[in-house]
Amino acid sequence: MIKILVIGQPKSGTSMLAAKIKAGLDFHYGVKSQLLFEPKLRDGVLEIKKFNVTKVLYSPNPNHVFNYDRVQELGNLFDKKIIICRDPRDILVSNTLYRWFHKHKPKPEHFQKALDLVQKKEAKPSSVNLYEISSINIHRGMPKSLETYASTIQKEYEQFADTVSQIETSDWFPVKYEDVVSNHTKYLNQYLEFDISEDIAVVEKTAFARTARTKSYGNWRNWFTQDDIAFFKPIFEKSLQKLGYDSSDWGINSEQKIESKTSSEYMIKLFASTDD
Repeated sequence: MIKILVIGQPKSGTSMLAAKIKAGLDFHYGVKSQLLFEPKLRDGVLEIKKFNVTKVLYSPNPNHVFNYDRVQELGNLFDKKIIICRDPRDILVSNTLYRWFHKHKPKPEHFQKALDLVQKKEAKPSSVNLYEISSINIHRGMPKSLETYASTIQKEYEQFADTVSQIETSDWFPVKYEDVVSNHTKYLNQYLEFDISEDIAVVEKTAFARTARTKSYGNWRNWFTQDDIAFFKPIFEKSLQKLGYDSSDWGINSEQKIESKTSSEYMIKLFASTDD
């Protein structure tokens, strides 16, 4: 019997990691374990089976967790608990595109505005700042001010980074997204006491394949402009430091390339999808 919890921010690789752990767990124990994918925590007690992998998001959503105490309370239900971190700049890019999933009920006019900007940026990455796209609210359109948008996301990312810093001294295991996609999981395997799957595409075999996009890292270097660096550097500096990333490294690619398959086409697919 083993119950495993995976927590991370939206678009930080939680789905991929949970799927890889489940595959490794099933192989090691010869079982078909239960996968609880983002259970609605506000509904009450979780029904956890003997062999279980549960994936929970860290965000202000009432169905997710959004503070250290709640994370610890949930963790008490599990034998192994893992918190996954990803470079906030890569999360920002992924969130900017994934938010248009039809289940989020975005307004068509706001989706079209975002899509037009993304397609313009695909044609010439330097022509549109990422914050012009990422600040579009799926329900309310453009923010009242960029200052409000900046303070909101800064608070969310720093609160997560603070939580990670606090639990490093407990029985949690922090892991980086970049290590998972590179299969640098020796210490994670030791913590779990079995090897997770090395198949990076394992999530595509689940019902949640829509969450997968590039399965890589450092893509923010193709998306950020110099104006973006000036805007986001003070927002992410503390988070990068607390999560163990180089807060002084803001180098973008000299020849930026944004592929439509993982950008505008991805958005269109999510917006038009009828899948759950």
